[in-house]
Amino acid sequence: MAKARRPDRRERDRAWRALVARLHDTDDVDAAVAACAELDALADETWVRRLRRLLLEGRDFFVREAAAWPLARLEGVRALPALLEALALGHAEGHDNDGLATIVVEVVEGDPAGAAPLLRRLVRSRRAADRADGAWLWAFGRAALDAAPLLRLARDRSPRVRSAAVGSLASFVDEAAAFEAVLAAAHDRSPDVRVSAALGLRGVRSPTARRALARLRDHDPEPRVREYVRALAAWPAG
Repeated sequence: MAKARRPDRRERDRAWRALVARLHDTDDVDAAVAACAELDALADETWVRRLRRLLLEGRDFFVREAAAWPLARLEGVRALPALLEALALGHAEGHDNDGLATIVVEVVEGDPAGAAPLLRRLVRSRRAADRADGAWLWAFGRAALDAAPLLRLARDRSPRVRSAAVGSLASFVDEAAAFEAVLAAAHDRSPDVRVSAALGLRGVRSPTARRALARLRDHDPEPRVREYVRALAAWPAG
């Protein structure tokens, strides 16, 4: 049986251009969606540079996400800086970035030890956005990390960083210091941080945690915090 011929460089160049054109075609959504799957199937190491450019220079979040899947598969944790940059682009455009965020989380969960050096650099960054990203992803790299940096970030000057740190501390809440930090965050001046604290306290079986949740549910000055904690009580335990 004859061995299948591998497409030459010119053929792969044509395939790339055709796929990118379909991804950018806003008049044919079905073709664009199909192109995402084809891009992931065809992409190999020879397309990494192109995927990185597409990730950061594509028309919108849809195109960036299409590039993100194969790039994450091919590069693993090496793709994280570019993936986080693409996330920032999406946030700046007002997108929730759910798909791209899932890719980032899966990369960190898939190689916690490999992701740990980057996460440590992020949480020490002077930029609040970096610290927030590092704090958010810290829980997903827990197998290779400890809670100490999160305890510091839970007191960060940025509410976004504090919220992300307290959210990740929920993964360490069986440790006394982490529990105390999450409990303190239930009194934070930022409603977002108090929401993160509620999520972290929800799984703790202690009278102290129950009292803190009851206070947030019934007496928090922010209506959306009270509503969130009431809704939280109806969610299945994770």
